[in-house]
Amino acid sequence: MKKILAINGDKAAREKVSSSLRQAGFEVLTAVDSAQGLAKAYESKPDLVILADDLPLVNGEELCARLRQVSNVPIVALGSKEGELASVRMLELGADTYVPKPAGGAELLARVHSLLRRYKPRNKEADCGEDDPSALTSTESSLLSCLVLNEGSVVTHPQLLTEVWGGRGVSIASVKSYIRRLRSKCGPDLILNHRGMGYRFSAGSKTKAQMAQMDS
Repeated sequence: MKKILAINGDKAAREKVSSSLRQAGFEVLTAVDSAQGLAKAYESKPDLVILADDLPLVNGEELCARLRQVSNVPIVALGSKEGELASVRMLELGADTYVPKPAGGAELLARVHSLLRRYKPRNKEADCGEDDPSALTSTESSLLSCLVLNEGSVVTHPQLLTEVWGGRGVSIASVKSYIRRLRSKCGPDLILNHRGMGYRFSAGSKTKAQMAQMDS
């Protein structure tokens, strides 16, 4: 059974999409915002992601770009904006198709089936937890989600303790241990250390290296 992750802050819309997908025979996971969506994407490795462009916390455009940096999973963007520019924007950020809201059940399912027929998983270097030995734990997923959502900015130790562990008494040594495990599973170049401050997620160096290999 194919697994689909639906990320939508609108409860009624989320339930409508989820119901249509389940009736069509899919396993459905849901998330209400970008942070929860990223965490579930890392933990469950869905076969396809459906995300709304007007999510709380971090908007759908930003989430789409973040997902595409670390995974080649098919992405269906549900757009609240009309016009060609909105769809072009989401497609440029990594969405595979764009469906304006309100999305009709038949059209959405047709797009989902079409993408799943064409999608062939590949071993992408930045994909985390592709095989069971390297699968991310729930805490590792939350940690990576926090870093990815703040890409380009240093996330301090106090921030990590609050956002990932809820302010519980976790030592800095434990945080460092989790970071080491993430680097071993996802690649050492994605998470950069800022001594005495915290950590920064950056896919830039990996992207440049991949482009150089394509040009050679």
